[in-house]
Amino acid sequence: MSGSTRSQSEVTYELFDINPAEFYKQRFLTPAPLPPTQENMAIRTVISYNKINRLVDAIRKNVGADEFKVLEVGCGSGPIGARVKHNFPQCKLYGVDLSAECVEVARRDGFDEAVACDVFSGLPYEDEAFDFVFTMDFWGHIEFAKKDQIIAEAHRVTRKGGLGWHGIEAGFVDYFGCNPKDPEDYVRKYVYTEGHIGVETLEANVERFSRWFEVVGALPWPIKPFASIDSILAGKRFGEGFNEAFLPYDGQYSRICADVVMGYCSEYVLDRLIEAFGPVLTKGALAKLGLGTDMAKFAELFVQGSGFAMLTVQKPG
Repeated sequence: MSGSTRSQSEVTYELFDINPAEFYKQRFLTPAPLPPTQENMAIRTVISYNKINRLVDAIRKNVGADEFKVLEVGCGSGPIGARVKHNFPQCKLYGVDLSAECVEVARRDGFDEAVACDVFSGLPYEDEAFDFVFTMDFWGHIEFAKKDQIIAEAHRVTRKGGLGWHGIEAGFVDYFGCNPKDPEDYVRKYVYTEGHIGVETLEANVERFSRWFEVVGALPWPIKPFASIDSILAGKRFGEGFNEAFLPYDGQYSRICADVVMGYCSEYVLDRLIEAFGPVLTKGALAKLGLGTDMAKFAELFVQGSGFAMLTVQKPG
């Protein structure tokens, strides 16, 4: 009930009266607005595309040019995997998802193989089958008690020395003191929007993945104060005055232009932070660098993150 405190293991779909198979059956069946072949440089610069660019860069920098095997866990209808295949046509792209309807679309849109399966029962592949395993917006949908089991499976199917990349919903959500039965409860509404039952901080994700992999990159995203114009306006992040000033110019193309600028600036600042402080931008990692007080405070202003994290991990060889 409201005001009570529960453990992570008690935070489940059942607690919120959700049947995952039904909830996700067609929830992420929506196709991408454009196929990858029609995306120009402007589209690939908008802030929401930063995540895909980081994923593609991780593959390009760490996987050879010859044929290689990639697995997306929680592929949905395949919009992210389709962009991986577009950039790396030589790769063999595999996907798994809970929804049979989604994987049918993924097969049509570039996946060499996509199967419907319950990942909690294990991944249907042999040990060390893949060079690269990735997820996007997946781990926030996994119950806390089941995360380690799935990470262990990702470790099993990754070859020695292979890489993983994970775009993860990150932050603190008070699942532990909410009232999951109250339709008006803020956290219940949040869970029912997209099914985010297991969101945790960047630092908690780093600690969790470190049990199986070496974490070679950990980035908050987007770097503050950058955000999509939709988020800025909806959350009144820059104040009511900014919203009023933007209103006369509001429209589809002005929002795209704003997101292009935000995307460029966010990536530029993130790259400079990586150059200065390294590829693991957590508060703990910054503390270990022994920065002066002023420099540490300055860096922490940027790395607080805005609800998302990107982890690059490697299976020891």
